[in-house]
Amino acid sequence: MTGISFPARMWLTSYYTHIFVLMVHMQISLQEDVQTSNTEIIKLTDLLEDKLSNILTKVADVQTSNNKIMENMANQENQLDNKLSNILTEVGDVQTSNSRIMDTIVNLENQLNNKMLSVFQSKLSLHLENKISALIDKKTSELVNRVADVYNRFDEVEDNFVLVNYALRNAADDLVLLRANAQSQEMKITAVEEGMHLLQKGKEEIVGELMDSKNETLQKIKESTQSIDSKITSFGVGVSLCQDMTQNTSQVIQSLLPNQTQPIEVLSLSLYHDIKNISKDIQALLRNQTKTIEEGISVCQDPNNNISQEIKTLLTNHKELLKENCTNSIENTSLSLLNNIEEIHNTSMEEISDNVDACPASQGFFTIPGGDGCFKTFVDQPRTWAEADDKCKSEGLALAEPDDTIAVALRKYIVENIEVIVS
Repeated sequence: MTGISFPARMWLTSYYTHIFVLMVHMQISLQEDVQTSNTEIIKLTDLLEDKLSNILTKVADVQTSNNKIMENMANQENQLDNKLSNILTEVGDVQTSNSRIMDTIVNLENQLNNKMLSVFQSKLSLHLENKISALIDKKTSELVNRVADVYNRFDEVEDNFVLVNYALRNAADDLVLLRANAQSQEMKITAVEEGMHLLQKGKEEIVGELMDSKNETLQKIKESTQSIDSKITSFGVGVSLCQDMTQNTSQVIQSLLPNQTQPIEVLSLSLYHDIKNISKDIQALLRNQTKTIEEGISVCQDPNNNISQEIKTLLTNHKELLKENCTNSIENTSLSLLNNIEEIHNTSMEEISDNVDACPASQGFFTIPGGDGCFKTFVDQPRTWAEADDKCKSEGLALAEPDDTIAVALRKYIVENIEVIVS
């Protein structure tokens, strides 16, 4: 500093001293800020560890709940198998009963043929041929008409009565052959009337046996139908929409069925399988939906992943994806889907009610949104399916098959509107 005056040197010394003191002060302040920041970081780390512990605890609870639900589903599947086995046993009893009926019919037919053959062979006369022929023609016609009437009335067990009709028509053919043989034999009118009386008595015995069998068979069918109906209403428990909503699912499946008692041709195994398919579609829908939920929820639901490491990574890189815990997110998603399904069902029922007169096939028939033609009502059925088909064809419409029920239309509506349901 040669050449600089003393006051200038003093000022520079003071200036540098001040700068040095200021730098020391700033360094001390920075150290205090660093210590404060480290303290906050430690607190945040402890908080994150606590939240991680809570999430792992809730994941364990969810897994425990899932195990219990799977056990319940296995128990209900076993119960369903047992009930189906009972139904098959009842069906076997009905088949055994039908076999006994056919044996009885064959025995009565043989007895009837033997008695008639004996009477005609011993007592027919050539000079009574015209009267005998007319009488046999009349009785044969009555027998055929009555057999046809019996066949029509017993159409609910059509397979059995086709055999009955075949056997009785063979009896009528035998009478025709007997009439041809009557040209060389004799009998009195009273003998003929006696033979026809035996024929009538035998036929009445057959009809009585068939009526008893019909009542027994219808009772078996009624019991089986009630058993199937109870399985439909309880099936939703075994195919829950989400594993933590078993009871709500049963209510949804029941709401898909009409409240009134349905006839046998509507309440069938096809309807049972339709409801089963609806549940499977909804269950598959939930599985697909979980793939689009935040990444954190997918990780929580998959027990095969390293949950701890994945959640730590997500806490670091994707905080916004885990605003809610896994249990609440799954529950909210399931409840949203359940509400959407109930809303679709209610809306569809209102549309059906508004469109009762849309099919010009008059009372008893209407169209269903999402269906493929004219449908028959479940309660009021004043017409046969043949009449309904003719009526719908006259209006240029196609009659829907009996198994194309409301459940099918609802299932189609759900499948075709997946984006609406999961939104």
